Amino acid sequence: MSTVFLRRVASWLLVSAGLWTTSSSADSAINLACNYFPPQKIDSPENTDRPGYDIELLQAAFQQVGIAVTFRYFPWNRALELAKTGAYDGLCSCSYLPERESFLYFSDELGALEKGFFTLNGRKINKIGALSDMKPYKLAVVRGYNLETELEKAGLENIETVGTDKLLLNMLIFQRVDAIYSFADTIQYEAQQMENPPELNFINMTSAPYYTCFSKRHPMSLDTMLKFNKGLRMIRESGEYNRIRQKYLGAAALTPRDGIAP
Repeated sequence: MSTVFLRRVASWLLVSAGLWTTSSSADSAINLACNYFPPQKIDSPENTDRPGYDIELLQAAFQQVGIAVTFRYFPWNRALELAKTGAYDGLCSCSYLPERESFLYFSDELGALEKGFFTLNGRKINKIGALSDMKPYKLAVVRGYNLETELEKAGLENIETVGTDKLLLNMLIFQRVDAIYSFADTIQYEAQQMENPPELNFINMTSAPYYTCFSKRHPMSLDTMLKFNKGLRMIRESGEYNRIRQKYLGAAALTPRDGIAP
């Protein structure tokens, strides 16, 4: 049984016991620190009608429970520190790590971050079960991502690096590499921005959930998180959750290929 699940059960027990309340005593406004990560997080809603699908999901879920939310962008390490110290009410999203439990509450799953290899449709790649199985192929990855380190640790040497995911996708389109290693939604989003989107295959290697994260420095954070979870369930059930994601990712689905199961 996962640690995240056990924490949620404990949270609901606190509410049932009357130690926490989801009544109107909770704050009616919340400030979240975000980091730029398209298509999930692109910009503040007041600056664009396409601020990122995580931003729109957060707006929709909080609106369901009567909480106003504002966003401000920072480099990731700065955003994390602002939530840790309580300067902001929380983070737009973050992954669960045991060392973060001391200063963050983790909501129900906001989404899942898949990463793997992309190839052009029709490019044959043998079935793989580990990163090291990609040794016969020429690969590319965004410079500085932890994905680059993963490939190096797997003993892969035939690797090109570029500065952005857009450049990475162009490397694949112009067939300078056999495959690129990146995040599924990011590459799919970049492809959808092109005049003639390429047909891509995706080999999923891993998938990990991420959450909206609330600072424990604020006394009503647990209450606010429980309200948010309720709003998130409501937009999933109504179909709004999927409609928001489709706005950014398009109707065309990636063609799944054999890889490590998520």
